[in-house]
Amino acid sequence: MSDTTTEAAGAATAAIMKADHERWLTGLAQWRNDIQRWQAEHRAAIARLAEVQHAIDEHGRCLDDHAIEFGRIEEAVASHECLMDGEAGGTASRRPSSAAMKMPTAASPIITTP
Repeated sequence: MSDTTTEAAGAATAAIMKADHERWLTGLAQWRNDIQRWQAEHRAAIARLAEVQHAIDEHGRCLDDHAIEFGRIEEAVASHECLMDGEAGGTASRRPSSAAMKMPTAASPIITTP
């Protein structure tokens, strides 16, 4: 093989490799953009999850507060009933049962009475 042929083959090979590299770098740039977008979406999802977790925790605290207040109402009603029974000469407590004061659910959306 002559030097001219070898140089021409080397130049052709270099041009082909350069074109391959440019094509690969273009593909890699697209992947980098995708990864950066996915990382941003991931960070946004983590932030949203933290917001939801905070709201769930706050809701749980509110439910606990409501349960305490319901207990106080039950105690006040029972105390009042005892006073009324005492005034009427009776001794029986009319404190509502826990079933009567159950919290509403989707299946039973209202508080039932015994």
